[in-house]
Amino acid sequence: MLHIAICEDDRREAAYLRKLLEQFAASSGVELSCTIYESGFALADAAERRPAFDIILLDVMMPGLNGLETAAEIRRGNDHVKIIFLTSSSEFAVASYAVDAYFYMLKPLCENTFFRIMNKACKEIQAERSSSIVVHNHRSIARLFIAELAYCEIINKTIYYHLATGGVLDGPGSMSELEQKLSPYPFIVKIHRSYMVNLRHVQSLTGKEITMMTKDILPLSRGRFDSIKRAFLSLPFEGGHA
Repeated sequence: MLHIAICEDDRREAAYLRKLLEQFAASSGVELSCTIYESGFALADAAERRPAFDIILLDVMMPGLNGLETAAEIRRGNDHVKIIFLTSSSEFAVASYAVDAYFYMLKPLCENTFFRIMNKACKEIQAERSSSIVVHNHRSIARLFIAELAYCEIINKTIYYHLATGGVLDGPGSMSELEQKLSPYPFIVKIHRSYMVNLRHVQSLTGKEITMMTKDILPLSRGRFDSIKRAFLSLPFEGGHA
């Protein structure tokens, strides 16, 4: 299921967009939900309160908070949603890239172009979902690609996602919830009651600790060495990447 927001102050335009989305869903087989917002303020507020949108169809010229300003507000807490701007003028096309726009579509909309862009966006989202997880807290929502995840640490019901680049994302959760979220990735294993590691980012291991390529040294629980060692040594024969 893909969650799509339409932000358009003209109700006729909004209704037309919903109709196009329904036609796209019927022709492509993509399951989606659609919510309409009549102002940038309403959309920005909803983006903070509800589960993350996958795609936002955003009118540029709106009273109050215009499309570019709305996108900037959303980008403060969400760096992965695909924002498609809709406008009758190409005047703001360059400025749209400052908020990492996915596409800039001119009105009146061409049905074939709309379907083509939506199809491309949906395929990219499905590919991203198969190799990434979403990390969210009260401040932000971020998509974390598994290949970038070095290890996870749990402290006081907060999960810290340590990246290979040295950055850290955090969000609420328990070890059982984390294990379930990462279960599709057998190369990410639990090494301690407070740690899970991506074996593809392990530099070395001993009976008591694991050294990551980030140079962090993590504790290895007693009794886990043999199974972790076997999993680590099997990696070269698996091939592929996260």
